[in-house]
Amino acid sequence: MLQEAQTVAGILALIAVPIAVVIISTQVNKRLKVSEISAQYVSLAIEILRQPALGSPDGKNENTFPLRDWAIQVLVEYSPVPVSAEHFDNLGEGESTLPRSADFFEENLNAAKVILKLQAGRPKPLQVTTDAFEGDDLELQNERNEYLNLAANAIASAKKPTWAHAVAVWLAGIDLHNNSLSYKNWSSDNLGACAVG
Repeated sequence: MLQEAQTVAGILALIAVPIAVVIISTQVNKRLKVSEISAQYVSLAIEILRQPALGSPDGKNENTFPLRDWAIQVLVEYSPVPVSAEHFDNLGEGESTLPRSADFFEENLNAAKVILKLQAGRPKPLQVTTDAFEGDDLELQNERNEYLNLAANAIASAKKPTWAHAVAVWLAGIDLHNNSLSYKNWSSDNLGACAVG
């Protein structure tokens, strides 16, 4: 009787173990596929939220980009860290956007390093008092100072100054120092356009 029970148990084990392995591996594969799909949805939602929201023609900040609402719902669904409703409202209304990728910040950091190296090699401006100028020379120095002040104010008033603004002012300083740029051709409109960038 004991021998018959061992034989039956052996047969059941031969049948049950492969079936159990198939069932467990199927469940694991399903969960992996679901997590891969949800990760793809989250990355798509993040890309959508990185883009600025489209405003309405009348100037109000209405959400005319319906995918932003969907993207926010995806983030709420799959986010392991809860985010306040106020933050999600800001994202939906376009008052805030997600930052660009790490590569974007790294590129700006590298550009800033290049600017600092260029600035270190830049010739020093001449230190001249206004008493040394007469007539046109004094007017020329005043125009140079006015242009540089205008450039500095344009950058200071920019909502999001970028490394491009620093390059523009740095190059303007070099060109003014070398008298190779006709600074009379530049106006506050030109600088304002640079500052908005």
